[in-house]
Amino acid sequence: MLDAVERAAAGGLFAGREVLVQSGHNPDFHPLHCILEPFLRMEAFEEEIRAADLVVCHGGAGTLLTVLGAGRVPIVMPRRRCHAEIVDDHQTDLVRALAEEDRVVPAFEAGDLPGAVRKALQAGLSRSGPPRVPPLIALVSDAIDDLLLKKKPDVKAGARQ
Repeated sequence: MLDAVERAAAGGLFAGREVLVQSGHNPDFHPLHCILEPFLRMEAFEEEIRAADLVVCHGGAGTLLTVLGAGRVPIVMPRRRCHAEIVDDHQTDLVRALAEEDRVVPAFEAGDLPGAVRKALQAGLSRSGPPRVPPLIALVSDAIDDLLLKKKPDVKAGARQ
């Protein structure tokens, strides 16, 4: 993914935008067209996500929760077993499920990245607004709120108490 982002930046795909890359443990990655940060503190990471025009990331659940929680629609390149990046394809499964809900733009291979970036930029997909809460989660949340507020259930006339 790092090399694909560097190639995209070198080719002008990000339309003159500054490209910040959090590279992790990749000492051999030396970009010429991206700003390199091996690691960001969580607060800085969250701030960069909120400020970014576009987010490209792997499909780890923690990263996706942070990005989606910030109301963003990321381009996601899941780590894949076929590339020996991960032990199974759970990231691919998660990305497919989120793509079906239009919550992410998938890029399963490095060659998919340019098309995914163009799609996201052309469609204005970088921001999704407030995250949509699934109905079951909303129901459980309402029930917990009711319990915490000690609301009494509605009682019909003549019913035992």
